[in-house]
Amino acid sequence: MKEWFNELERREQWIVIVGAATVLLYVLYSSVLAPINDKIGTLQLRNKGAAETLQAIQQGAQEIKALRGASNGSGRGVNLSKMVDQSAAKFNIRVSRFQPSGNNEAQVWLEKVDFNQLIAWLDQMENGYGVAVSNVSMNSANNPGTVNARVRFRKGA
Repeated sequence: MKEWFNELERREQWIVIVGAATVLLYVLYSSVLAPINDKIGTLQLRNKGAAETLQAIQQGAQEIKALRGASNGSGRGVNLSKMVDQSAAKFNIRVSRFQPSGNNEAQVWLEKVDFNQLIAWLDQMENGYGVAVSNVSMNSANNPGTVNARVRFRKGA
């Protein structure tokens, strides 16, 4: 092979050297660099997708914190008795009896309350004020759609 190369003219030798270098570079690129480039592109796409997902999760977390802050903020610093009285008045619900049990729990008795208003009020207490409804017992009152109820609340749960 060396003899064959030495027999070539100077110009032909340069053509063979340049051709061999070109083929070597092509093989190197196609076997090493192209797969690395493809892998980099794939990883960049995955990274971009993960960054978008992270951003969406962070925005969701901020919304949840804002909603919790807004809902719990209205009940923060207010004792449970006052919170129950004020929120019940907004729903035209009259509390018959209020019995606290500890700092953060209370039992409330309601008589002849519209069922739909009661459910809306309980929803407001849980989702608006952050007060857990731990137990509810109801029985039918004399009028259709009205109930007598006993509710146990737990603040800060």
